[in-house]
Amino acid sequence: MFLLVFVMCGCSRTQDEVLLPWVKYRTVGGPGGSGIWSGSSHTEVLVRRWWGWSMVFDGNAAPGRPIVLTPAAVLIPKSGEGWLLTSSASSPSLACGDRKAGFSVPPIGRFVDCVDHLAGPAPAIAIALRVRRVDAAGKLIAQQEFEAGGPGRVFSKPAVSFYDDAGTPYLVTFRDPWAEEQPDGSQPRMSASNERLEQITCELITVGPNAPPALPAPPGHKIADCSTAEVWSRVLGRRLRDPW
Repeated sequence: MFLLVFVMCGCSRTQDEVLLPWVKYRTVGGPGGSGIWSGSSHTEVLVRRWWGWSMVFDGNAAPGRPIVLTPAAVLIPKSGEGWLLTSSASSPSLACGDRKAGFSVPPIGRFVDCVDHLAGPAPAIAIALRVRRVDAAGKLIAQQEFEAGGPGRVFSKPAVSFYDDAGTPYLVTFRDPWAEEQPDGSQPRMSASNERLEQITCELITVGPNAPPALPAPPGHKIADCSTAEVWSRVLGRRLRDPW
């Protein structure tokens, strides 16, 4: 259970959400109004020390709401990076070690899944990924490398796409309709024809030991279906959800 506390001070309004006895998330709103007088707000993460509450980042950091991993650890999203903070640490550390790694947390908490872009024509387009699972102390628990498959196949994003209720991660691949391989091996980006959009053939990849073969999406699926948890839940026969 989280505790919300509202404090009005002068022209500002502060909302504190106590996530754990030692960490809270604060939203500070400025005065209301319109136009150039419209209100502004910023966020802060505060941690309890022996002398009281102190900010984890400076005032310009704009961190996201911390995700509770364990009673002694949280993950703080900030500017596309995941920062691990424990109750005993004096400062946060990068959960994945690499600022470019994607990160997500399974619904069971306890872990952070880091995804490294190993190969692909652009940072957001990957044909090979590494998935690393670290615990709440930042210790590596497991890692696997994956390839998107045959020519023209890419991952839907360089990150975990879904989780099941047990915390198993899933990746999605598809045949890229916006790239066409040229005789020289290059794959320039171009408009996707209706025919190419009908041939995306999305597949679901399970991350973990003894994983089954990639699972194809149902016939007639659209590209939007590839990133829809409900569609894959029906195919897989178990509930999937988007990452935190």
